[in-house]
Amino acid sequence: MIVNLKWEYVDNNTAMIELPAEVTKEGRKKRIPINHHVQSVLNQSIKCLHHDYVITYKGDSLKEGSSIRKSFTQACKQVGIPYGTTVKGGITPRDIRTTVKTNMLKAEVGKTFRDIILGHSLKGMDAYYIKPDDDSLKKAMEKYTKWIDSQLNELNNLKKVGETPGE
Repeated sequence: MIVNLKWEYVDNNTAMIELPAEVTKEGRKKRIPINHHVQSVLNQSIKCLHHDYVITYKGDSLKEGSSIRKSFTQACKQVGIPYGTTVKGGITPRDIRTTVKTNMLKAEVGKTFRDIILGHSLKGMDAYYIKPDDDSLKKAMEKYTKWIDSQLNELNNLKKVGETPGE
């Protein structure tokens, strides 16, 4: 869970997050590439003196028992986005992962890399035989990031000329 991310897991030199086995659901170490957007947010984040957690609220770490759902619901309400699976057009935190994985597909990032980057376990024999190195993971993340950046540039260009997406 992202609220358990600690600064010691973030390696700015290699642009990777390394999660030790004891903090992953599967009990296996994971390495996740960081793109320039995440790097920028991490560089702007303030490290607290009394704990090592990256995700904080008013300087305090978010505990596993804290209500991420409640916070997400309140944030959606504040910006006018419907929340919930039973609400027409409503979203949930899971939708973020769904959107990222779908956009990675649109960016033509291979299934194996989509699964590994998003923390999904490989199935069958793939779990034993596919072991991508950091450079391969970074290339997959770069491909996705280039696609995201192109989408953002396109959106910004539309805003400059006063159009809305889909016109």
